Amino acid sequence: MSSSVACDAGRGHGVPSRRGREGDVLAAPASGPGRRSAKPSEAITAAITISLLRVINKIQQGRRIPRDYGDGVSMTLLEAEMCALIARNDGVTGSELSEELAVTRSATSQIISKLKAKGLVTERASERDAKRKQLSLTPHGHDAAAVADDFKAAMADAIFGGESATELRAYLRFVTKLEAFHARVVTQWEGDVDVEGEPPPRRSS
Repeated sequence: MSSSVACDAGRGHGVPSRRGREGDVLAAPASGPGRRSAKPSEAITAAITISLLRVINKIQQGRRIPRDYGDGVSMTLLEAEMCALIARNDGVTGSELSEELAVTRSATSQIISKLKAKGLVTERASERDAKRKQLSLTPHGHDAAAVADDFKAAMADAIFGGESATELRAYLRFVTKLEAFHARVVTQWEGDVDVEGEPPPRRSS
């Protein structure tokens, strides 16, 4: 997420917030002086939401910490993920990567520059449009892509291994709802609609 999202755990619904340090996730306490007692379902919802925001924050921070994954090149997991996408879509452009990774085009351009400097990615002009730059991996870049693929496989096995098809579909519905909510929050911050997806009230002049 590009900004923090605070969860009002006492009420059990998400509220956009810009408070706190960049990348932090703030959450209101589930109970306190003067607060009404939460119903069991509300308490569970609050606990899940707070835990989810905590995990999102940790993943967000971890994706941007450079590490040596054993190939002799220090890179972030986000850089490895971009290499994996390029490996699956040879000739992809920066704007297409930006949409796929949900990263701004400016940030994507910076990551591509780093990957080129590290000898992981090459860039060439499109035959149809010289202004469009298509990306490909070097042999070293394919090693980096394998890092992201291995991480994704390990994560999938740890979280979803042994789950039934019904449970997997439930996970997919949850993630889809989470992504849709985040998209609405980002749009709200840009001043287009409120969190529920409705246009904001017009201000009187």
